[in-house]
Amino acid sequence: MPQLYLQDSAPFKSGQKFYWGSLYGSAQALALIEFSKAQDQVVLIIADNISHFDQIVKSLQFYNDGLDILTFDNWEVLAFDHFSPHPDITSSRLSTLAKLPSLTKGIVITTLESLSQHLCPLEFSQKYSFSLQIGDVIDTHSFAEKLLRIGYNRVTTVMEHGEFSVKGSLIDLYPMGAKSPYRLDLFDQEIDSIRTFDTSTQRSVDVTNALSLLPAREFATDAESLNIFKQNYLSAFNRTNDFIYTEVTESRLPGGIEFYSSLFFTHTNTLFDYLADNTIIAHYQGFSDLADTTFAEIYDRHQQASHNLDRPPLPIQQVFLSKEQLFSQIKQRQQLVIGTSKLEEKPGQLNFSSKLLPPLNIDAQAKHPLAKFLNFSKKFKGKILIVCESEGRQSVLTDLLNNHDLAPINVDHWHAFIQGEQKLYITNADLGDGLLTEDIAVITEINLFGADVVKQQRRRRAKHKDFDEAIKSLVEIKIGDPIVHESYGVGRYLGLKTQTFDDLAQDFLMLEYANGSKLMVPMTSLNLISRYSGASPDSAPLHKLGTNQWTKAKQKAHEALHDIAAELLEIYAK
Repeated sequence: MPQLYLQDSAPFKSGQKFYWGSLYGSAQALALIEFSKAQDQVVLIIADNISHFDQIVKSLQFYNDGLDILTFDNWEVLAFDHFSPHPDITSSRLSTLAKLPSLTKGIVITTLESLSQHLCPLEFSQKYSFSLQIGDVIDTHSFAEKLLRIGYNRVTTVMEHGEFSVKGSLIDLYPMGAKSPYRLDLFDQEIDSIRTFDTSTQRSVDVTNALSLLPAREFATDAESLNIFKQNYLSAFNRTNDFIYTEVTESRLPGGIEFYSSLFFTHTNTLFDYLADNTIIAHYQGFSDLADTTFAEIYDRHQQASHNLDRPPLPIQQVFLSKEQLFSQIKQRQQLVIGTSKLEEKPGQLNFSSKLLPPLNIDAQAKHPLAKFLNFSKKFKGKILIVCESEGRQSVLTDLLNNHDLAPINVDHWHAFIQGEQKLYITNADLGDGLLTEDIAVITEINLFGADVVKQQRRRRAKHKDFDEAIKSLVEIKIGDPIVHESYGVGRYLGLKTQTFDDLAQDFLMLEYANGSKLMVPMTSLNLISRYSGASPDSAPLHKLGTNQWTKAKQKAHEALHDIAAELLEIYAK
């Protein structure tokens, strides 16, 4: 099996710093996976920013093989802002904090800002978590009060983490850290059944015997916690007539309350306290500059927030570690510095065998669009895996390669590719960057279509309420199905057609519009196509080519949305 990390090194010692070089693209993630599997320790990865965090998570999950990977997400709000993080983010953070004390091997990913935060004490999760199982007896009123005290919101319809509703003998709740919400069916006061349900349809799905509930916030609002908050607030500000104090004492939690969460505890911990002392800390070249920038931004935000006399921020040291405290904690542990530059050959520095992929982009305007890839495939002696972002792109590229006498083998994941013995494979997964070594090449859509095209495709998908509305696979599209072209509107799919131009055969999607007009869409422009999600497909209105009918339809929809937004603003203004 091809490997990047081949060094059978002794366990790191506290205070040691090692350097990795010549790691390009997702080779960094693969090396971290292989390295972490070889250690009997936890590896904490500090991402440069939120975008880098998401990229690392996706890459690690792609190459992972049974290793525990936990994420400690950034709140994704500005420091000392008046907005609270999304419940899904809080759910993920609480789930990770509950698992960390027992984690002895695996990977944890976070950002510098999250690593610097003061957090709930180690005992918080255990104190405010509880389990339910069939046969338990609960009083609905007392149970609802208990959920409210640990941060859950009572709603009419449960849709997000941290919500619950009580409807007669049915209790719906969405525990933090859970993949699905649960529905408790009571017989008198006894739990008769526990089922998961779908938030979009509100229909029950699977039956289970028990469930576990984490608190819904990173602090509690029971009587004990509220008393501690009052004492700490008075100690910090020496007054009790501020907005935050009034809201909390009247059982209202305003946006941004998380930046006052340390007031609900007699003491706090940091992420370092949740991790074992032998944790290896991995960060990237330029970490010192990143720290300077991050802490400068935090201090600037605190300075700005200090001008709000009715809502003064907590002293910064009660919310974040100082830069000196952060580096003191890091220096006590083993460090791994990851970079792309080639390092000088000496102890403590390791260069990997990865390289930059050559230009492989498909040029739709060229006489031979696939020329760069075909040339690379012919010369490369190792195995090649093409990673598409969707089944639809995978199907299109498979057909395209088949037309050039290449027959890629479909695989479900990375490990199936590694175990295979053929040359060319294809799969679909969420991977941004490829990699290249002497033995393997992983090529992504960004390598083939360019970052701009992939971004357009992602933006188009974001317009859909459900990704099922987008084209997942050409196999799912039947002849005659209505589909939407971003520039020309609704047409009907007539199948794949091969046309020859300048002695070069190319594949196209053939679409039929009003009055029998035909439109041929190149495979390289599949990102402009989406599934029709209107009324009955049989009665889908076909647009006319060569007119502004589709443009007017889009403009009308835009104006309708603008009117709705204006009405909502007027309602809220009242």
